Amino acid sequence: MAHCSNKKHRGWSDRNRYKGLIKIMNPLAEALTGWKFEEASGKTLPAIFNITGGKNKPPVNDPVEKVIREGCFYGLSDQTILISKDNIEIPIDIIGTPILDEKNEIMGVVLVFYDIIERKLLEEKLKKA
Repeated sequence: MAHCSNKKHRGWSDRNRYKGLIKIMNPLAEALTGWKFEEASGKTLPAIFNITGGKNKPPVNDPVEKVIREGCFYGLSDQTILISKDNIEIPIDIIGTPILDEKNEIMGVVLVFYDIIERKLLEEKLKKA
């Protein structure tokens, strides 16, 4: 398990070059977003990673900006929804952390997100019990 420190970092070493551009995507990220890495590579995060704070709610804060401000985070909203390329709504949890260089400057951001639909279904079932 990685340790997440919320200490402030010095900022981007080249802020405009790295800001929210897709550099790597794993197969699960492709499946959840509906985008193949070849299509997403080099695009901005908001173009690929369309998230809201829940049904009929506006988009949540940019997770890249949240990492820059806070260092790392666990979750954006209790009801974060990923809207895939095919307009499928998927409840997700998100973890974000900076990638630091030897000068403690942010050179990138890692976002880990995962489908929590089974957890949401179980929560609803427990509420009705």
